[in-house]
Amino acid sequence: VDYLFALAAEEFYPKDFEISVVVSDLSDKLCGKFRPGHFKGVTTVVAKLFNIVEPDISVFGEKDYKQLAVIRMMVEDLNMAVQVLAHPTVREEGG
Repeated sequence: VDYLFALAAEEFYPKDFEISVVVSDLSDKLCGKFRPGHFKGVTTVVAKLFNIVEPDISVFGEKDYKQLAVIRMMVEDLNMAVQVLAHPTVREEGG
């Protein structure tokens, strides 16, 4: 590992933090309707990380295709300068 990004929760989410990123229509369909607020948390943390780290490429596992689709829509709609790639989920032989 060449770099490690490690902020304390208080640094990442200060006490007066109020902004969230929501991909509303897509987030509420399929499994999203059974996990209210889940994708709002995902998109908010990923947007914050993208803004801080400014990656050229980000790779997400294909196992959670819904999450991948939500992240891709967020990146497209917000004109973020990061390419979102999908990668097959790799598991150890034992599971």
